[in-house]
Amino acid sequence: MLNKLKYNQRFKDHPDEFDHLINETHFENDIIVNEKNQFVTAHLEKLGEPCHSILKLFYYDSFSMESIATKLDYKNKDVVKSQKLRCIKELRKALVKAFG
Repeated sequence: MLNKLKYNQRFKDHPDEFDHLINETHFENDIIVNEKNQFVTAHLEKLGEPCHSILKLFYYDSFSMESIATKLDYKNKDVVKSQKLRCIKELRKALVKAFG
């Protein structure tokens, strides 16, 4: 508790320094997130069909499993769910290989 008060007081006296640290951290986080998004998007393209379509419709276009099943002519939403899980495993392997 005392440490927190000291911490708050230190940055209360120097708000510009604290703002700089926050902005720098946000900027670095934005770069990392952007790089990861580019990597995932590139690997979605490499996954091929049906993974590309299923993952894009689900994550980017917010389609439900039922809507994806209808749009891509699957028997039902459970088939789409199983295929989506296989696609995610494949994408995860690529991410682990690239980022360790």
